[in-house]
Amino acid sequence: MTDNDKSKAGGIAEQVLRKEEQRFHDEVLKCLDTLSGKIEECRTGAERSGREKLFTMMVSLRSRVETIANSISSEIQRKYSLDPVKDGDLARIGEIDGKIMKIIEECGLALSGFSCSSAERLSEFNENVNAHMREFDRLYGERSKILRLYRVYG
Repeated sequence: MTDNDKSKAGGIAEQVLRKEEQRFHDEVLKCLDTLSGKIEECRTGAERSGREKLFTMMVSLRSRVETIANSISSEIQRKYSLDPVKDGDLARIGEIDGKIMKIIEECGLALSGFSCSSAERLSEFNENVNAHMREFDRLYGERSKILRLYRVYG
């Protein structure tokens, strides 16, 4: 393979990875938007009914979800190219993406079965969502750390 062939292959691999990155970010942001909508619905209901504990919990969750979404959105908007990614790192990114997508699916299941009116379910939901957010933060940070090694800005 000539240097020109390697360059073309690297460019194609970068395009595929960037498309995959965009698809991944879009799916994550869609889930976070759905979660944010449910949280806002509960926050509004709590505010109307004077349920201060629920209101405080929902404000905290909303803030955390917004922080994650803003971080992802700002990352998407950055201009960079990617050097060829090593197969081992590519496999690890795929593994992390799978885990993140599983968290998103679990998040969706938690949302579909949640009602803001049940006090027992509220604390369970809060613990569940916070555990998902912590795991999401950890995995997304690991994923970003790997990709940061291959980003070339400018």
